[in-house]
Parts: sequence; structure tokens; C-alpha cells
Amino acid sequence: MNFLFTGTFWGIVIILVGVSVILKAYFNINIPVFRTLLGLFIVILGLSIVWGRPLACGDSRHVFFGEGSFHAQKGEDRFNVIFGKGKSDLSKIVLEGKNKTIEVNTVFGENVVYYNAKQPVRFTVNVAFGEATLPEQKGNAFGKTEFKTPTYDESKPHLIVNINVAFGSVKVKIKKAE
Repeated sequence: MNFLFTGTFWGIVIILVGVSVILKAYFNINIPVFRTLLGLFIVILGLSIVWGRPLACGDSRHVFFGEGSFHAQKGEDRFNVIFGKGKSDLSKIVLEGKNKTIEVNTVFGENVVYYNAKQPVRFTVNVAFGEATLPEQKGNAFGKTEFKTPTYDESKPHLIVNINVAFGSVKVKIKKAE
């Protein structure tokens, strides 16, 4: 249940409270944000007690309510972080003479996406109520942003990374040599 102590979680709570206040003031729509969050917390707590472990699960491509690291392997094309924290390492992807598309989704979570500076990559980032920070670019809260690495050439094989963020945070960084 470490996600309850992250800045992303509390930022999302504050945003939801603000949206609730605006909806109540202008449209007379009452959304019980605190009751809903309290209910979700109690359900998560109850499930973790019943299962005898924290409610965090995932595999090599998905993280739910926990933390995880992804290292892109052959055949993997989608990575998801939901109510958690992840690191997606795309630096060792081999293009094999054709374009490769990867999708990285972050919902109510935090994710850092690493790539190889020598690899030609085009990032397309869609953000809704979140933050995406790309190299040489500041974050955005809404909309679509595109970033291409200096080695990117449309006519040659390249990596296409589609990043979707909803109520979360994604940072795209160059992978430092090990």
C-alpha cells in the first residue's frame, strides 16, 4: 500500500477534489469524492487482509498497486502501470529491419521510460489530467505531444513509442551506459 504515500496519489486526490468542487458549483453535480476514496481504500485493505499480502500484483508487463521494472523483450509490445510505480526500459530493443511499436500506459501512477540515445525513436504522448516530461521538453497536463530523437529518420527502421497517461506521471529519460 505504498502508493498511498506517493506525491502522485495525493496530487490526484487534490485534483479530484477540485473537479468535484467545480462540478458542484457550476453544474450542481455532487460527487462524493472522499466517500468514494474511503470506500476504495477499505475494499483494498480488506482484499489485502483476506489474501494475506499487500494488494500488489503484476508480471513482466503490468504493475497494479505496486512497483515494478520492465525490460522490453522480443514480442512484448505493451506495458501498463495502474495505481503503482514502474520503470520501463526500452533501451535494448532490437529493430530487426522494420519499425517496432510499443505502448506504455500509466493510470493513477508513476512511470519512468528509458531509451537508448543511439536508437531512432518517435514518442507520441497523450495526457489527460497528468504529467509527461520528455527530454528537452517540459511536462504537459492535457493533449498530445510528439518527440523524436536526433537519430530518428522516417525512411529507416525506428521505434514508435505511444505513451498514454491518465491521472499520472511519465518521465522519458535516456538510459545511461552501465
